[in-house]
Amino acid sequence: MDLSYWASSDIGQKRANNEDNFLIDGTLRLFVVADGMGGHADGATASAIATHTVREVVHRERDLLSSLEEEDPSASILLARLLEHCVHAANARIQQTAAADRSKKGMGTTLLIALVHEDHAYLAHVGDSRIYLRRGGVVYQLTDDHSILNELLRQGRVTEESFADSPFARFKNALARAVGPEPMVDVDTLDFELAPGDTLLMCSDGMHEYTDEGELAGLLAPPAGAKEISERLVNLANERGGKDNITALVVRVDGADAVDETDAPLDVFRGTPLFTGLSDGQLMRLMNLAFPVSVPAGQNLCAAFEPADGMYLVLDGALDVLHEERHVLTLGPGDAMGALALSVDYAHPATVRARTDARVILVGRADFQIRAANDPGLSLALLGAILEHTAAAIHHKSAHLLDPGAHPLAALDSIEL
Repeated sequence: MDLSYWASSDIGQKRANNEDNFLIDGTLRLFVVADGMGGHADGATASAIATHTVREVVHRERDLLSSLEEEDPSASILLARLLEHCVHAANARIQQTAAADRSKKGMGTTLLIALVHEDHAYLAHVGDSRIYLRRGGVVYQLTDDHSILNELLRQGRVTEESFADSPFARFKNALARAVGPEPMVDVDTLDFELAPGDTLLMCSDGMHEYTDEGELAGLLAPPAGAKEISERLVNLANERGGKDNITALVVRVDGADAVDETDAPLDVFRGTPLFTGLSDGQLMRLMNLAFPVSVPAGQNLCAAFEPADGMYLVLDGALDVLHEERHVLTLGPGDAMGALALSVDYAHPATVRARTDARVILVGRADFQIRAANDPGLSLALLGAILEHTAAAIHHKSAHLLDPGAHPLAALDSIEL
């Protein structure tokens, strides 16, 4: 898999020095962006320590990379652990440096790492710098900001519109998680299969503050190359105020956009009502637990009262829900069934049969529960959505059953299947 890449960084219009750092190692296929924490003791030193420590650790473990087979099922776990180790090593080194020089006490940095191995990208993230993926003309934000603002939004304590007038407004730029200030740091990781035409953008908040996903879809589009894109993004942030340091690192997978088979699952996940509250990064992590199932027309996906082994999501085609061979409803792309089976033993209440050739993906209970133990944010968001949708479905069914003229089966909802 051939890659092209480039990074641009600028001091911006307001800062006295550039505390951002980046690193590109084409041989290791390693890409790093770090944004030193402004206003702290020495953000530039912290971000420099972080980038060089990551490269040092990955270079030292390069034999691990060469020993992993392309289809090795342990690759995802091993490389995620390697990137976590990189972050922890950087955190320890920043702590050591600060302990030796009191003037640097409290210094810290955000940290983004992307490691490309074979046809997969492995990501690690701490802070509010971001990684975006452009695929098939759509831009997805793969990282969730570890900021006080984002945490308050997630908890529902403020809205984006009300934040400026809230008591928390003074924390607008405060980080909930960073590399360096504390002895330990939690790391988010993610891996996914790359496709021809994919473009990754790794950037500091001095860049992403001035644009959004809709605009980025055009800014990252071919035929512009990585160098042109990164320079254009830095110039754009400067033109729009440049109040912080600006860094944009672009990695492109050479080849034409793959917009059909490769793109469909993520698009369907994003458009599924059940997943409305999940971020793109959480959707990507959930999608990594799924595997595809093809169901020829006329074949059952599941039978009534058969134990469910997880949640199914329809990618394409049509499937009929049947009770004693009587048609109840038809499921199409984006409909989910068996969601309750992710957390409890559950039996399908009806038979589901393919009306046309169909593709579904299964998120298995065992895989989800393993992920949930290591990713509480994802599990809480999804289980909360399942609870909300199930409560709504029960309310709908209860009201429907009180109608003496209604057939009970007509109240079935796909979330309960």
